[in-house]
Amino acid sequence: MRVRVGLGGPARRYDDRPASVFVRGTVRVSFAGPGCERAGHDPRFARPPLPSEPIPRSSVAAGLLAHVAVSEFVGHLPLHRLEHILARHGLVAPRSTLCDWVRGCAAALEPVYRAMVARVKRSYAIHADETPVTLLRPRRTAYAWAYLGDAAVPFIVSDLTPGRSQEFPARFRAGFTGFVQADAYAGYNSVHRGMRHVGGWGCTPAAGSTTQGAMTRGPRRRSPSPARSTTSSGGSARRARGARR
Repeated sequence: MRVRVGLGGPARRYDDRPASVFVRGTVRVSFAGPGCERAGHDPRFARPPLPSEPIPRSSVAAGLLAHVAVSEFVGHLPLHRLEHILARHGLVAPRSTLCDWVRGCAAALEPVYRAMVARVKRSYAIHADETPVTLLRPRRTAYAWAYLGDAAVPFIVSDLTPGRSQEFPARFRAGFTGFVQADAYAGYNSVHRGMRHVGGWGCTPAAGSTTQGAMTRGPRRRSPSPARSTTSSGGSARRARGARR
């Protein structure tokens, strides 16, 4: 006869519950005014409006939009791969549709972006850098400028511009009077309304190339010839032997 003496701890193992795409329905109840019908008029119907959505008159809800945006910009997942992932969940969403959703997210988050830019401009110092990006329509090279606030405002905000001239960073930093930590690119050298530029020497390729150019163009000291060095060393050795005698 077996006697139960205790219960062992459960065996814990990590598992995964796959994400799912579902249809969220909103039921709106319609109401009719019976007084109009009793008075011989056509009945009037009324129903509450639909809840507001990030993209008006769209079939996508906020949860799926957040999943697409986080997968694209945080997980660095290209939209063509996300298209196949959603297809495995039963949702047919072409890349053109996903692009429209991402554009709609950008429009909905515009107030948040403006608030982040305003807070970054209140920093004591801003770290700035730019990188080229390829636009598809029209096919050209644009530049994405990234600006990082200080420890009190650790936000990164970006500004996409069609060129790399100094007018674009100056326009973005209008009203900022603190320090700008950047590389040796000449576009940061302009002083705009009291802005102060601090070059990041030794930490960027641009600074490295500038330093290398200064080294190659600067005056060089003549190194002693091998014969002179040998003679000097030999004379020192003879004087040392004479002192020991």
